[in-house]
Amino acid sequence: MRKIIITLVVVMALTMGACGKSADTESPVTLPHVESYAEESVMESAHHETSSAVPEAEPETNHATDEDKFTGIIEDGVFIIEKCLSTDNTVIVPDKIDGAPVGKIRDHAFYTLPCKSIVLPDSVFYIGESAFLECKNLEQISLGNGIKAIGVYAFQSCLKLKSVSFPEGMETIEGPLFLDDEELEEVYIPISVVNLPERIASNKTCPNIVIVTPEGSEAEKIALAQGLTVRHPKGETAVTPSTDTVDLICESIDCTKQQAENIASRLSKLELPDITSIEKSSADDNSITVTTQDGKEYEVGIDRLCRVYSVRDMETDKYLFTITE
Repeated sequence: MRKIIITLVVVMALTMGACGKSADTESPVTLPHVESYAEESVMESAHHETSSAVPEAEPETNHATDEDKFTGIIEDGVFIIEKCLSTDNTVIVPDKIDGAPVGKIRDHAFYTLPCKSIVLPDSVFYIGESAFLECKNLEQISLGNGIKAIGVYAFQSCLKLKSVSFPEGMETIEGPLFLDDEELEEVYIPISVVNLPERIASNKTCPNIVIVTPEGSEAEKIALAQGLTVRHPKGETAVTPSTDTVDLICESIDCTKQQAENIASRLSKLELPDITSIEKSSADDNSITVTTQDGKEYEVGIDRLCRVYSVRDMETDKYLFTITE
């Protein structure tokens, strides 16, 4: 019995040793395919979570980009543009910057800007002195419908500017606006503008300028007194001065026919009786004495640039028209 047990133990030991040796020499089992799928699944899951957590950035809107092109301050809830930094051909001013409506443009804010066109929003109600000074490439400007006042020489040396139209409801022109604007041809000034300077533009450096304004407006009075050419908007009937009066003026003083027509237009506005004679009355300037059909005489003050600055009834010594130079 003992021998049988010993024999069984020996056999078991030999069997276990063989199994262990076989296990030691056998190559380990690997699962590359399973691990690859697991890694891909984890990476894909991580990518999905990242995409969900961090959305793609949206491109900046034009409004935000435009805001970045202006510097300024907010006062009383209104954004005041102090400087335009844009180098674009067309500059579009947004109606709001930093959440505040754009209301004012400070002095020299667009100085020497290289753009060809400027568009202002309706929120702008004031334009400062020399705001567009030396914008030498500027050809067009849209002022919006909210402008109430504009500062002196706002458009000085805008060499390529063709026309400017001020909006209805505008009230004040603080000083001469146009100087060295060689190609400027037309400026519309509405009848609502009642506060004007003695001069609107330079006759010499804006040789082609025509002031378009309703009949009877303050702008018409100032422009004619300055010797500028005035035209009424389409649909209005302009007062046509008498050809005889124009000829008499040309014979009396040294002036061009256009200047004589401007002087005659000014006199026509006063609704004087027909003029029968005109004589030069001063050696210091171009002032003349006008005699009308009813025998009355009027002294018409005309400076050396052929601009009417006063009309005086010589009988009553009352001024029918005057501009302080």
